[in-house]
Amino acid sequence: LKRSHATDEAAARREARIQAGRDIHDSVGHRLTALLMQLEMHRLKAEGEDRDVFEGLKKLAKESLEETRNAVKTLGRDDEAGLPAILGLIRKLESESFMRIQFTVKDGALSAPLDNAQSVAVYRAVQEALTNAMRHGSERAAEVMFESPGGGSVFRFEVVNRYRGGDAGLAEGFGLRSMRERMRSAGGELETSADGGRFIVRGTFLLKRKGAET
Repeated sequence: LKRSHATDEAAARREARIQAGRDIHDSVGHRLTALLMQLEMHRLKAEGEDRDVFEGLKKLAKESLEETRNAVKTLGRDDEAGLPAILGLIRKLESESFMRIQFTVKDGALSAPLDNAQSVAVYRAVQEALTNAMRHGSERAAEVMFESPGGGSVFRFEVVNRYRGGDAGLAEGFGLRSMRERMRSAGGELETSADGGRFIVRGTFLLKRKGAET
């Protein structure tokens, strides 16, 4: 019930942000666009210093419109992403579900240049893997590891837990398929394996190094 309530609250917050973004786009965005058109008309008719004044006002309005569009994009983003969200998820599972989770970070993984889609994919994959660990694990414990070897050219995460199935592995259900599809859509890969009574979920992103040619 607590998880369901939290999910409903998150969905409501996201819908509220999306609606706020629509309102801003439909009101402020449209008015700034109309203002830009009027300023351009006056600029074309103006002469001398007046023309320069209208050019400055047009530039200011254009910058304001761009900032408004960026704000709308930010409001529409999924806020469940990145390390803060994953730490919040771990704290919640430890306090509410009494799981013991060992979280390890290696090779500068916290500064890996993941974009928003990749961060969301990592969060969702870790969330699903920990949920599976609670459902199928032989003990209420799991290990989560982030690493970024190769000077930040790779980001990799693993979620490991012990489960009752030996080395037979788990049948891939809807949750695992969704994880894999989300990872692929963000440019990554996800694999699962069973070894010594442990179930392992491993995700990988190949990243561009900072300063690399595009």
